[in-house]
Amino acid sequence: MKIPIDSKLAAEALRQTVPQYDELIAKLQSDNEIFTNITQFAKKNGLSGYPQLYLDKQIHIKLVLLTLMPVEQINSFNEFVKTLNPDEAIAYANQAVQNLNQSPEKLDEILDPILPDNPSELDSSQLTDRDKLVLTAFLVLFHDIVSFLVHGRRITDLVQCAINGDDEAFCLAAQTDRLVLTIPYFQKRVDKALNLQTDDDARFIYNLSYRMQNPVLRGKIKHRKVWIALLLLDSMSLLDGSLTRAELLVMLDEAGIEGIGSEDNLSRMLRKFRAYQNEV
Repeated sequence: MKIPIDSKLAAEALRQTVPQYDELIAKLQSDNEIFTNITQFAKKNGLSGYPQLYLDKQIHIKLVLLTLMPVEQINSFNEFVKTLNPDEAIAYANQAVQNLNQSPEKLDEILDPILPDNPSELDSSQLTDRDKLVLTAFLVLFHDIVSFLVHGRRITDLVQCAINGDDEAFCLAAQTDRLVLTIPYFQKRVDKALNLQTDDDARFIYNLSYRMQNPVLRGKIKHRKVWIALLLLDSMSLLDGSLTRAELLVMLDEAGIEGIGSEDNLSRMLRKFRAYQNEV
């Protein structure tokens, strides 16, 4: 089922999340040890199971919505997805946007104390259930963005391909987020390779080790905020032609995404965005 997203909700999601992702990715380009810190933080605070969410094809949009919704609406989200027709769903999303101004639990307010320079040092007693939900959403979407920027493929896609037997996708996913090795299939695949040690298994272990020893982010990524915004909009099924270039440009402007300037530039960037996805 395609979950309909209102443009105002989408713009608010971009406004709240893109600067956070962009700032963290900028830090990662100068210090890949932050990946280790994030992994340690997730393990310490009981969040290391979040890679299981990579198995849900609709997880991106669910997490965007859950990040923005006030606490009292979270428990009803699954029923909302199952039972509402498109018009009702859009009205529900609009109400969530209106409630944002009534809730102090904004993404930037939560992530500032949750993701300090050394997140592994945070006292887990500081985390509320709402904090854990928002951080889980952040971790899944963050690794999906990094995977796309580096490999041209979402980590959710890499995980699914790995489960279908693609060892190259397995290694790329593990390089992006080592905690994918907590997914049962990933554990079984590594155990099988270590136990059997056929030529294919030995090659797989070598490639996996090589990927995991190399930094994920190396060179500078131009127009990071624009690519992050387009990926999130694609997650919300808003790059499917339902919005005109003019409407998309207004939405990006309202979200504070700079560096596009005109509809022609946006069209060029969208072509690059699709081409990048199709190169792999």
